[in-house]
Amino acid sequence: MAGTVSFLVNANPTVTILENCKTMAELRQIHAHMIKTSLVKHNFAISRLVNSCCLHGALDYASSIFHRIEDPNPFIFFTLIKGFYGSSNPLQCLILFAHMLSSSKSLDGAEFSLPSVLKVCAELGALKEAMQIYGHILKTHWQADSYVSNSVVRMFLEIGEIELARRVFDRMSKRDLISWNSMITGYVRAGEIDLAHEIFDMMPERDLVSCNAMIDGYGKDARCELAEEVFGMMNEKDVVTWTSMISAYVRSHRPREALVKFREMLRVGVKPDAPAIVSVLSAIADLGFVEEGKWLHSYICTNKIN
Repeated sequence: MAGTVSFLVNANPTVTILENCKTMAELRQIHAHMIKTSLVKHNFAISRLVNSCCLHGALDYASSIFHRIEDPNPFIFFTLIKGFYGSSNPLQCLILFAHMLSSSKSLDGAEFSLPSVLKVCAELGALKEAMQIYGHILKTHWQADSYVSNSVVRMFLEIGEIELARRVFDRMSKRDLISWNSMITGYVRAGEIDLAHEIFDMMPERDLVSCNAMIDGYGKDARCELAEEVFGMMNEKDVVTWTSMISAYVRSHRPREALVKFREMLRVGVKPDAPAIVSVLSAIADLGFVEEGKWLHSYICTNKIN
């Protein structure tokens, strides 16, 4: 769009033009037009302007527009929070969310900001703010939404508060595969394989993610027989499944079994990835199998595995 923006239009054409803007200079012209025609008083139009500024990386300009809005609704807050998420200043998401909770006349739509805010808490390790937000979630009964509860579970796990994550998990009235897998993966990463096993046994339905996590956990804990038990019950196996099983044997100093599993992997037509190759190389080195090593080197070169 070139030249001066001059049009007498209502909000919808303005929004269309906003979406086609390629520079901040154009957005500033439209902003001036919206001020002149009082479109800045319309929440939908101003929200789209703020969003366009965020998409152009002009967060300071978007913030200056936002702070001139007399009574921003939760959707406008959400637009700016989404803009700051992933920026160099993610803390601003938490500040905006707190401002929204304290100033908005209605919180209808406020829950849309939760995913970004909870992720920021996790990334910053902001436990105090995480607890405050979770308290508000309980107060507003937003935890009834499994998506919200799953996000809270993942947040506490990433912060390292595994007991808090379990408490939220236990309170959930409805759990889906994401809920179960989050707890299993969290326990495995924390080295709490017995607690992961407890959740795994409670699962009404298991999938590839949960089984792979358990194989990985058992392997890291040198429980190859239990890893093999899970491996054997799986109807579907991917490269991660095979790699985890091979790695389990290598970690347990059982290179022959690792090599047998690798050959089986190739026989069923699963192409190994780099982690699988690294594990097999370790097994071959332990066994001193020179010819196997030469063959594997040739396989790596032929299949261009980095």
